[in-house]
Amino acid sequence: MIEFVHRTILVLFSIFHYTIQICPEEISHSGISVTWHQTPTANNIESDPLCYRNETLVKRNCSNSGWTPSLDDVGPCLKVVKYFDINSCPPGYHKISENNNAYCYQIGEPAAWNSPCFASGGASVITDLSAAEIEYLLNSLKATNTSRYFWLPAMRQKLFHPVVWTIPGPNWGQRVEGSDFLSVIASFSKNCLVLDIELGLLLTEACAKIYPSLCFYINDLYYPTQCPDGYHSFRFKLDNGTCYGIEKSEQAMTYNDFIREKCPKPMYHSEYELTRFIFKKISEISRLPDDVWCWFKAFDESHFLNKPGKEYERGGGPLSIEESLFGGIINNAGVLGLINSSSVLPCMLCEMEVIYGKTELMFEYNEVQKRIFLTVYYPSGLWKYDSNDKGIQCFSDAKGFVKVVDVNDIPFIEIKSVLKEEIDLGQIEKIVYIIDLVTDSSAQYWCEGHTINFSFIATEKIVANPKGNKVHVFALVIKHYVLPDDIEDLDNLTDLITNVTNIFSANKVLLMDIFDYSLDHMMILLHLHVDIEDVHKDESLNIQDTFSSLQHKAKVELPKYNYTFVNLSSSIYCLPTTSGDAIELDWEMTPIGHISAPKQFCLQANGLPVKRRCMGSYVLGGLWGAVEGSCDSTYEPSNTTAFLYLFVKRQMPDYTSNFLTDGLNFVLGDTDIIIPADIYYLSMSLQSVLDLAEENATSVDTGDIDNIAWVMDRMMILDYNYLRLAQTLNSTNVILDSKLGSEGVSNALCTSGCGVRPGAPIISHAVDGAYELIGIAVGGSPCTRRSMRRRLNVEPPIYIDVYPYVAWIMNVIMAYQVPNPYPLNVMQLDSGPSKCAFVI
Repeated sequence: MIEFVHRTILVLFSIFHYTIQICPEEISHSGISVTWHQTPTANNIESDPLCYRNETLVKRNCSNSGWTPSLDDVGPCLKVVKYFDINSCPPGYHKISENNNAYCYQIGEPAAWNSPCFASGGASVITDLSAAEIEYLLNSLKATNTSRYFWLPAMRQKLFHPVVWTIPGPNWGQRVEGSDFLSVIASFSKNCLVLDIELGLLLTEACAKIYPSLCFYINDLYYPTQCPDGYHSFRFKLDNGTCYGIEKSEQAMTYNDFIREKCPKPMYHSEYELTRFIFKKISEISRLPDDVWCWFKAFDESHFLNKPGKEYERGGGPLSIEESLFGGIINNAGVLGLINSSSVLPCMLCEMEVIYGKTELMFEYNEVQKRIFLTVYYPSGLWKYDSNDKGIQCFSDAKGFVKVVDVNDIPFIEIKSVLKEEIDLGQIEKIVYIIDLVTDSSAQYWCEGHTINFSFIATEKIVANPKGNKVHVFALVIKHYVLPDDIEDLDNLTDLITNVTNIFSANKVLLMDIFDYSLDHMMILLHLHVDIEDVHKDESLNIQDTFSSLQHKAKVELPKYNYTFVNLSSSIYCLPTTSGDAIELDWEMTPIGHISAPKQFCLQANGLPVKRRCMGSYVLGGLWGAVEGSCDSTYEPSNTTAFLYLFVKRQMPDYTSNFLTDGLNFVLGDTDIIIPADIYYLSMSLQSVLDLAEENATSVDTGDIDNIAWVMDRMMILDYNYLRLAQTLNSTNVILDSKLGSEGVSNALCTSGCGVRPGAPIISHAVDGAYELIGIAVGGSPCTRRSMRRRLNVEPPIYIDVYPYVAWIMNVIMAYQVPNPYPLNVMQLDSGPSKCAFVI
């Protein structure tokens, strides 16, 4: 009986196996590559795309013995045909719905969450879709039977923070917000976003799970970049640094002649369907006639056809152009073909590189206007979603957790240059945007973006405090005890903020971070915005009094609410303190990120003061680092060192207004005796000049042009090793933080002429003969060989970025040197009604 059952099963299996004979998928590599899809037994099966040889459609049969003829016997495809709807989604992408051509989506391979869609330009998001489109999308995804869950490009950056989109473009850093038809459930214990197509929900999940990804694109082939004339960049080609176009010739040329004379890099891509789709679009833009065929690169250099039509791989290295027997051809319908490369055609499909400069960002806060200025140098190097995208996104923690802030749509300044095939370093391309403050309280601001190759680029973070010294921000860390069931309930945090506001009588309390939690407690970081009473003339004493009062309240009042006080610090400074090692040293209030020298005169054996860094950040607060170095009691200061030290300590008020003249003449009179401490105190003296001038509204005498030239010349001969050594005391460059320095490179001067070197003093020559120092040139237009010979340039006016003179001096002192401006060689160039003197 058992043997009979076995035989029956074997017979049934044989019958079943016979009836479902399937021929596997095969991909040909002979001629133009095509795919023969997996299929059951059938005759006259066509390839994808359709394969032609000698104008005859090639077909195959699938029988019990497999494919006939075999792939080796099919022969090369010399022409392939597949028709596209240019208004639909490109090959490999899918429409959101039957009636929506505005968006396309693509399914990625299953993997752990790893910034999906980021480097493919998939910068659209699912929450942009309507209810009907979401429903159609969910049904389409179910029909693929791929997965229930799909990764989306969004995640929580830190514990308890909101989930934000992580794709370049205008959605970068935006919070994921649900809708009535697509809800978001974001568990605090899971950080990465998935789409659940069964429930129609957006959920957070553990990032290590393996799911396919889902990326969305606007269905717009055009990608906003700068390409050479006649060339275009396309969104769906993964190489965003490439432009595509058609090179034409009135006299038809062979494949090799086109490469030698007009097209060094013919267009090639292994994804033939996408290549044909792109070419069809280029043909439409170029109005290529229907009967015209163009050359294109059909093969990788390591593969080609031999004379009988069989493909082979060269073992001794890549094929040279001269060895090619066949060249690829294409027409405006996207039909591919192969012909002898010695034939002649009127055009070739070519590639060129996108034209762009190296993008740099500068971020500045103007305390008078209470506005932030973002300067983007070479914005052409930024990746942009569309023509309306600025390529940058700005952020602030003004309301606690980070949020996107608006950038004014109309640029404050825009300087465009006509970029040629190669960037001319003398051409200036920049744009200046205004960012309005989102609050009248102290807050941190910064901007981020991505370059064309998706490299991350960001500004420094700056703190804007419109209320100045009247309100100060303190960072408070407390331990908050909660029940396990309340960990994800933020309502109890609302009560906490209310309680803390009342305890400290704060103007505002912001939840900045939750950086630790367990089953029964959270470690919470809050910012207290507190009024500062103007009791003392010294700002640091007022802040210190407020700090002491807050610290006392924290220790006494917080335990009454079951909160444990952990730490309190200023978000702007390290507050005054005393260190008591071998010698007791007093340390003044110092901005976070800066290095300070003690009040006492205490030099090391290397000629530098002992130092101490103020560490921390605006969010976490300031924290003093360890004292570096020890005092050398045998060190005798020179008159120069003593003068500078006393000036920094504001014990020589008579020199405030004329420090840049008489003071610098004394200090730089003998550069041989300058020591590293002198360079440090000199930079601090210049900072004091700026601060005192601002506080007392006094003017600073910069002297005449002869004095300026002398000072600059003396500074250029300072010992470079001493400059570098002194720089260790100013790693954050106090120079660029100065009030005057912050007005720097966002100012531009329009003038004629060329040959302006970075570091050149820009002097305005008024009609009455007086000279006035405008600033220092940071960038300008170099002279061409012709204009250098003539020493004048009659070409259109150029823009020169102007940097303040005093800030430039400080920059040189702290070893952030610019090229030697050769101050004794000055020429004058016409510049409208007045004249400007430039060093060349």
